[in-house]
Amino acid sequence: MVSNISYKLSAFADYTNISCTSENIMKIISAFKGIDFLPNVISEMLSDGNVSQRIQLRIASGGLSVTILSERIDIELSSGRKEGFSADEKKSLQKELYQMLSTVYQIFDEVIPIANRVAWFVSYVLFEIGDNEKQEYINRFLIKPDFYQANSTDDLLVRFSGREESIIAGCKENINVITTISRLLSDPGAPVEIDGYKIDFDINTWQENRKNRFDCPNIEDFIAVAYGYQNKLEADFIK
Repeated sequence: MVSNISYKLSAFADYTNISCTSENIMKIISAFKGIDFLPNVISEMLSDGNVSQRIQLRIASGGLSVTILSERIDIELSSGRKEGFSADEKKSLQKELYQMLSTVYQIFDEVIPIANRVAWFVSYVLFEIGDNEKQEYINRFLIKPDFYQANSTDDLLVRFSGREESIIAGCKENINVITTISRLLSDPGAPVEIDGYKIDFDINTWQENRKNRFDCPNIEDFIAVAYGYQNKLEADFIK
């Protein structure tokens, strides 16, 4: 069984002006008044060793959150169901995540810079598979040296990284496409017992291009491009 369990849309820029004040927290809660967000203050360790207090909103179940750090904004959405997101939900959540990020930009329009990088992070879980299926899955991505041919376990940690040029909003962008596969074993007594593999797709723009160029319409174009890569990776690693 394969479940598409979570998504994260991230924008990168200097967001230090969106400080953790009561006024800013009230602004963002009011803008998302249709969602039962709980305000939270999180501590962020900065590169200079100092700690910054930053804003985070979460629903009680933890399945949806908005986090505004010093150099990134994360919009995260997780499925609370064993079967994960349905095909219809996968299509609609692209718009949902984009609209939430766009709302943050609208709230802080006077102080927020446009992004210099964006990222689309997707997670899947492959579970309820037998020992033979585990080995078949491992063998798709590993060539084992002699020792491990005879002595391997079902543990796995594999990372693939690639880069390709794509067009976003009429401009050429280098897109990093990273896939990580790791063993996933749930803790004893967990609500859902999982013995399988977690597959993560991290699709992001090239980190060396620091120009602030991703306004909200451009981020929407990026999501469409990232979703295209997601479909290609699903064909390789999921289906």
